Amino acid sequence: MVNSIAQLEGKAEQILKDRKAAARTTIYVSLGTCGIAAGGKPVNQALLEAINIQGKKGEVEIVEVGCMGLCHSEPTIEVVDNETKTNIVYGNVKAEDAAVLIATEPQKVAPGVDVISRNWYFPEESDNINGVPQARIVLRNSGRINPENVDDYIAQDGYVALGKAVSTMKPEEVVQELIDSGLRGRGGGGFPTGLKWKFTADQDTDEKFVVCNADEGDP
Repeated sequence: MVNSIAQLEGKAEQILKDRKAAARTTIYVSLGTCGIAAGGKPVNQALLEAINIQGKKGEVEIVEVGCMGLCHSEPTIEVVDNETKTNIVYGNVKAEDAAVLIATEPQKVAPGVDVISRNWYFPEESDNINGVPQARIVLRNSGRINPENVDDYIAQDGYVALGKAVSTMKPEEVVQELIDSGLRGRGGGGFPTGLKWKFTADQDTDEKFVVCNADEGDP
């Protein structure tokens, strides 16, 4: 049980400390609905089997992640060299590609497998990006963490904003923070989220309802 921001930050620090002795190579396998529909699960299984066959357990780590935003090239994987911090994204991956992917050094391109470019970037990478139109901010963790592993989320500052809101801010300050952030809905209208919250908070009634549009494409 986490009862304070300090405890939450301590837990995140411990998770990162425990993971310092991580594998040399991390392979992120895109297993959102689009990835699964395109055959991502057989690719994932083939990669795990290739690791065992080639005796690379502990050297290569597989992380099942959400959609990488590259639905046009599913099944998609990202190979990261944890020593050099370099990465290669492969698309249209097939189960029969697994052996060569595991056998290839992480900073080198696996022969015969399609290399593709990301169509997004992290804001901190902006100095090195040319011609890529969109920065990934709200959805930055999709494709980089296992959505079924809460430690992955906590290690990426998960719940910190929630902890701040419930322990250090008044309700009206939370609403104002959302207004100031400029966060908008993902529909065509792009209505400011903070204003929605303000309209709801301003209603003088004991009973209120929140209707959530939970389309699978929404975060």
